[in-house]
Amino acid sequence: MEKRVKYTMIKGVALVSVLQILAGMSLTGCGKAEGEDTKGVQSQESTAQPEWEEKVEAPAPAVKGTRVVLDGREYDLADRNTSVNAIVGIQEVDGYWIVEGHISPSASYYGFYNMETGQWDKEFTGYCLTWETVDEEGRAVPFSLDSVVYAVANEVYDSDDELLGRIDLDEAEYEYIWELKRTASGVEVQILNAAVEARNVTIELASAQALAEQ
Repeated sequence: MEKRVKYTMIKGVALVSVLQILAGMSLTGCGKAEGEDTKGVQSQESTAQPEWEEKVEAPAPAVKGTRVVLDGREYDLADRNTSVNAIVGIQEVDGYWIVEGHISPSASYYGFYNMETGQWDKEFTGYCLTWETVDEEGRAVPFSLDSVVYAVANEVYDSDDELLGRIDLDEAEYEYIWELKRTASGVEVQILNAAVEARNVTIELASAQALAEQ
């Protein structure tokens, strides 16, 4: 009996000590050092201020036929270009919704909707539109409306609808412009034929400026 009581007391002391430690941890949020005064100390969780603000993302566009809802407003692309018969692509790039509308196998409508102002800053009709640009060292250049280029038939235009150059396409080989790429000095044009054979032509911006002055 004596051994059992002694064992129970030791066990009780150990249990109380553990409870005291746990109680100290739950009050301060961390282990209290011996002799440290915690009077008036508040939990860091209750006083800490968030160092960031939650980013509110724009609602995803809703599409039906030629109609699209952007930031709660509905637009019919057929009102902006009567040849548009469907919406085939939407993407968000640096504060813009870029909406592509289908016109024909060789033509599309491209609208650049400014998410801040709620206005359509630029609209183009053509194909192979791109804005992606690399500098002289091959590094990507940040998005800019000024870097937009696109094709119409065998001609290449810039974002101001100025003609940059005409490409001589071999009709006997059924050549067509397949892709445009902006570079620091001009535009690279990739051309394919019916046999899917490729060749490249470069339009230098200096030549394009001379063409515009004629």
